[in-house]
Amino acid sequence: MVSITTNVTLAKMKPTNLKPLRSTIVCAGARAALAGKLLKDDTLYNNLNSAVSNANQVLAQVNSGQGALGKLTKDPAFAAKLDDTVTRLDSILTSVDQGKGTLGQLVQNPSLYNHADATLSETQQLVKSIRENPKKYFVIRLKLF
Repeated sequence: MVSITTNVTLAKMKPTNLKPLRSTIVCAGARAALAGKLLKDDTLYNNLNSAVSNANQVLAQVNSGQGALGKLTKDPAFAAKLDDTVTRLDSILTSVDQGKGTLGQLVQNPSLYNHADATLSETQQLVKSIRENPKKYFVIRLKLF
């Protein structure tokens, strides 16, 4: 077995080789500071402890089959129903993307959208005009006998 040892001091190292070392030292210092703060700061410790406790409660509910996620993981009928729903939605969206049906035409056919938009704009103008001058559009005749 051959063993090679080198004796390199930090002063002899190239500055480019020191960058990763500095980064590691800074990162380690930040982690140590965080660990120290976690140990000394009761509020941070309590918040972290509470978060872990809440996560444990959620996981316990999931494991017991409660809630939507619990039903999804424990109830095969619910999972099958959800899968069927997603399959149907995928089919509908595929049809829309292909321009099938009214919604598909509205999404894929710009002239249909533009025509509908123009029709709505004209309808708004007509309603505004009727409100401004209803006598122009409506004639009320009252006959007695």
